[in-house]
Amino acid sequence: MMDPKGDQTDEETLLTELERIKRSDDIQYRYGAIIAMNSPAWFSRRRENFQQIIKALQQLVAGSDAGVYAMHNYNIVLLFRRDHRYHLDSIEDDLKGILRTHASAAGLEEGQAAQAYELFAFKDTFADFEAIVGKIYEDYKAFQERRQRLLQKAGTAIGSSQGQPLTTSSLSKLEDLLRKADITGFLKSQIACAIAPGEPIRPFFREVFVGVNDLRQLVAPKNDLRAVKPLFQQLTRTMDQRVLRAMFDGFVTRQSGNVSLNLNVQTIMSSTFREFDTRIANFIPKSQLIIEIPRLDVFWDFAEYLTACEFLRNAGYRVLLDGVTLDTLPMFARPEMGADFIKIFYRTERPAEWREAGVAEKIAQAEPGRLIMARCENAEALELGQASGIRIFQGFHIDALMRDPNRRIA
Repeated sequence: MMDPKGDQTDEETLLTELERIKRSDDIQYRYGAIIAMNSPAWFSRRRENFQQIIKALQQLVAGSDAGVYAMHNYNIVLLFRRDHRYHLDSIEDDLKGILRTHASAAGLEEGQAAQAYELFAFKDTFADFEAIVGKIYEDYKAFQERRQRLLQKAGTAIGSSQGQPLTTSSLSKLEDLLRKADITGFLKSQIACAIAPGEPIRPFFREVFVGVNDLRQLVAPKNDLRAVKPLFQQLTRTMDQRVLRAMFDGFVTRQSGNVSLNLNVQTIMSSTFREFDTRIANFIPKSQLIIEIPRLDVFWDFAEYLTACEFLRNAGYRVLLDGVTLDTLPMFARPEMGADFIKIFYRTERPAEWREAGVAEKIAQAEPGRLIMARCENAEALELGQASGIRIFQGFHIDALMRDPNRRIA
């Protein structure tokens, strides 16, 4: 990547470089490419994947007249120079190869790599390229203005060092911002679906949660919110309280179907949840609400976890134990854990564990009707989950399938 001047962002540096190219006398040898990943949620959770692709592209166009620019929306812009057509053909073949090689890291489905980018020859299409980059920059400015408004509400910025972990001081500022900001701007949702061979995909519940990475990117882009576990735990409790209040602002209705909320045990045992419990039935039946409890809360205080589960079930909610892995499933699937549902995280780097002998028996013993495979990001995850007996799935691959609701899975 060309060295930015001062503290310029990639968006700003890219515009500066385009102005320089426009004034140059060799624009006929200049090219650009825009790689539209279109998966900000994917890369927000897997920033290392994005950097992996950036590094491969930097190696591809290495040279003094080349650059790789990472946009705030996770699009990637390439600038490079090639004096001969066969050099251009070569780099385009290499670009396709990189995207195919890193398709899984990029969240691309099979066959999408060749359609993930657009190539521009500046001698013919510089104006088109410049217009697209200009639109990206305008979107970036709007994003920055929104971020600044939120920071002004909080009174001060959160921090400035790259990867700086939360401190008690920065946590306090961030919590203050959350109390003042409209939390609905950070609320995300993702549907978990029942998928049976030969049947249409059926929504099972809609999970509502705070987009932590969106929050980080908007108000603390250079901080690692998760680095200090106790402070992050405190932050999630503050987010829990804001989510509960948002439920009374029209975010759910009786027509919402099943909805799940991510809550800490301490939140469930708090006065804030007691207030929520007394009012929520006016908006949605409690039987439609599933409370997702992180598995780490089981170890934090097992007695308090059991008390929270008992309270929830007696009050009419259903309980989901979140974040279980295939190897820990037998521990959490026991009846005494008090969970109506269990969410198992599929780990894309470990598909082989789902092919091991005994997996189907493990799933059967845990009662597959109450299991959800989460982070189902590709077709392989769905196939392995179905083969093991799971019938409820959640993840970006499922989101893609939902865009064609009449599609039947073989």
